[in-house]
Amino acid sequence: AYLWLKGWNGVNVDANPHPIKLFDRARTTDKNIWSAVIPNADYLKGVREIDLMLPSCNKEKGVSAIGTCNTKLGSERNFDQKIKVPAKSINQIIADCNIVDLDYLNIDVEGFDEQVVKDLDFSIVKPKVISVEGYSESIKDVISSGISTTLFANGYELAGRAGPTSIFCL
Repeated sequence: AYLWLKGWNGVNVDANPHPIKLFDRARTTDKNIWSAVIPNADYLKGVREIDLMLPSCNKEKGVSAIGTCNTKLGSERNFDQKIKVPAKSINQIIADCNIVDLDYLNIDVEGFDEQVVKDLDFSIVKPKVISVEGYSESIKDVISSGISTTLFANGYELAGRAGPTSIFCL
């Protein structure tokens, strides 16, 4: 939200329809896409829809903006609702939106972050800054993770960490 408040705009992708509805109302200059991000291999096999696991909703709790397509993570978090959601690969989203220049990419796909980084076609688009969620406990583990090794191989440097999120810059 900080960058949006500073006048930036872009593409927001979320498997949960509730944040997308809010983005459609509040971020009218952004492109808001209701879709899960799935591995390229699954998309190429024809997968276009997957299950999103959500926590229960009630009048006291309101509508949830969280969810996961990772069944293991959903079970661990006691998410007991499932809905079918559209699904695309990161490269298909980039192609559909005609993205060729990208300042900032944030990847937070609840357990599938490493696969999304590995699938990203850097010959088509090379974001200047990438932040990506990963659950490595130590800096040593962060540096040796599949996320980092993929980004290092594509010219990125680890610039910092904020909680579970690593920030990489060209």
